[in-house]
Amino acid sequence: MLRTRLLCGGRAGPAGRRRYWRTVGLTEGIVSELDTDHRFVHRSTIPTMHFQPSLPRLPVPRLEDSVRRYLAAQKPLLDDEQYRSLV
Repeated sequence: MLRTRLLCGGRAGPAGRRRYWRTVGLTEGIVSELDTDHRFVHRSTIPTMHFQPSLPRLPVPRLEDSVRRYLAAQKPLLDDEQYRSLV
């Protein structure tokens, strides 16, 4: 996550005044709290798939194991009749 700090010395301004935050590590400088985009967990200059080649390849689980885990996860959520119709 990005760390932020209040530029006006940690004090909240008057009710109608916009509060401005400095985004640490970005060249954008000052970002308004009202202008931040809610679709991002955090903004980054590193592309999404940048580290993909360095990650280990994980094995694909067997279908039977996946089905068994799925059914075990559904059991507490369903009553007996619904569970039998699922199986």
